[in-house]
Amino acid sequence: YVRAEAGTTNCYSTASFTVSVTDNPDITVQNLTACETGTTGAASVALTGGILTNPDGGVITFYNSLADAQNEANAVSSPTSVTVASSPRTFYVRAEAGTTNCYSTASFTVTITDEPDITVQNLTACETGVSGAASMDLTGAILTNPDGGVITFHNSLADAQNETNAVASPTSVTVASSPRTFYVRAEAGTTNCY
Repeated sequence: YVRAEAGTTNCYSTASFTVSVTDNPDITVQNLTACETGTTGAASVALTGGILTNPDGGVITFYNSLADAQNEANAVSSPTSVTVASSPRTFYVRAEAGTTNCYSTASFTVTITDEPDITVQNLTACETGVSGAASMDLTGAILTNPDGGVITFHNSLADAQNETNAVASPTSVTVASSPRTFYVRAEAGTTNCY
């Protein structure tokens, strides 16, 4: 309540008002990792994947700096597809409670993992006896593996992409039909970037 009195006249009036406290939206974020596209060193990332929880239903916007997030300026225009060319890169999130201007901020990083860049060559071998088949060492097809990717060999592109049915003994494979195509998968450690 408020009381306003006119000097010493004992004349006064009263009024009341309400104070409301609006909760700042509580958000939880996580860092993101993406595989590079080709040999560009860059990747397209959906920043929305950085939001783990938004229990208060705050309106989410993404920014390139904390100052922009605090001032609600220069929001990322397409947060579902952002090209990240330098890694790691920090993004800032602003979660705002409707039109109240109550907000909270958080940040997360996006790290781009280098895909192993390998160079391969075709192999040729002489048949063993008159069998029409040859024993081959598939590892001889790898010319360069400068990023140190873990190499596996597969009989189909789908198997290489899904990391299934790797050739069990790539140093000793019997090739009975010619030509025969093998697929090489080079993976960057446990990142699933290949």
